[in-house]
Amino acid sequence: MLWGAMKMPSFDAMMMTLDSRGVLGFNLSFFENETELIGQYFDILNGWLEQGIILPKINLFGIDEVGKAHEHIQSGKSQGKIVIETSNNRK
Repeated sequence: MLWGAMKMPSFDAMMMTLDSRGVLGFNLSFFENETELIGQYFDILNGWLEQGIILPKINLFGIDEVGKAHEHIQSGKSQGKIVIETSNNRK
């Protein structure tokens, strides 16, 4: 654990704020045996999706638009998930 901590990069929280960057981590291991509770949460989320209460934000780019997708990420204005579709999956 000590070796891992020593290898961890350091960062300046103020610079991250100025650059609109962040670090986020989750430890969900305590839910490992809570399958009934997680099922209830998924049922609630699915209901919200079906009712249009929450709307996923997905930005689709074709494999030939990888550069454009990267520019979108770099712009700092991207929201949601960015998905690159191969020509086999493109509709």
